[in-house]
Amino acid sequence: METILMKSRKQQSGFLLYKERGRRLKTNPVVSNIFSLMYRDEARHDRFLNKGLSDFNLALDLGFLTKARKYTIFKPKFIFYATYLSEKIGHWRYITIYKHFKANSEC
Repeated sequence: METILMKSRKQQSGFLLYKERGRRLKTNPVVSNIFSLMYRDEARHDRFLNKGLSDFNLALDLGFLTKARKYTIFKPKFIFYATYLSEKIGHWRYITIYKHFKANSEC
């Protein structure tokens, strides 16, 4: 359960980061649109995780962060690079899990 909560927190904070960055970026509409697509993707993942949490009568809402916290604005290249690394790590985690289940089919 803790893993799902942690993953949901990451999805929501990514959603908030991409949404705010896309909304505040006025100088480059192409990059702003990329952030919009990224936050839509994160929101989809978060909805999926929240649906799973609701089966256990749990919910996670980080929406208060947009009102209660000051933002540190990073350049888009740093956000894209961090996102790329995060996706690569997640991809290899799923491969490792798949290999474990394949080797231990009784799990």
